[in-house]
Amino acid sequence: MVLNSYKFKREDNGQVIEVDFATMMDMDAGGYLEQEIDGQRVTLKRVHDKSHTEKIKAIPLGIPPKIVSDTFGCSAFQVNDFRENAKRHGFTGVQWVPEPDFSDTQFYQAQFSGPEEKRRYAEFCKCPDKNSKNGGSPTLTEEAFERARAGVLRIYKAP
Repeated sequence: MVLNSYKFKREDNGQVIEVDFATMMDMDAGGYLEQEIDGQRVTLKRVHDKSHTEKIKAIPLGIPPKIVSDTFGCSAFQVNDFRENAKRHGFTGVQWVPEPDFSDTQFYQAQFSGPEEKRRYAEFCKCPDKNSKNGGSPTLTEEAFERARAGVLRIYKAP
């Protein structure tokens, strides 16, 4: 066993071999690696041990994470109107704060008290969040999916 080794399985015979970090870094985005073994060019597929895939328990920090959105942000010229509109429609869990990284642009980000408040505000603005990471559903049409699939297969077509 190689210290700090990474397991790969040979595509031709299923044998699991270990490689060092530098070799592992040559793998492509799909987890495949081309290597010459015993004078033969072979394709290897990354194998993940259970230890790498087990989720660790999150440690509560005691404070909720900020839910920040540039999408619902506004310029300094609009911020008072945005605040008044939110208050008029009963939104208490949204506020606009200056963008910390670009303070010279006078852009204000929307900060929400929680995901439910962000979802409510997004629906109010007729802009529901369809990002599957945030609990929405994918919005890719069948036709768009097939076009994307064809493009990927064209690029990553097996020799």
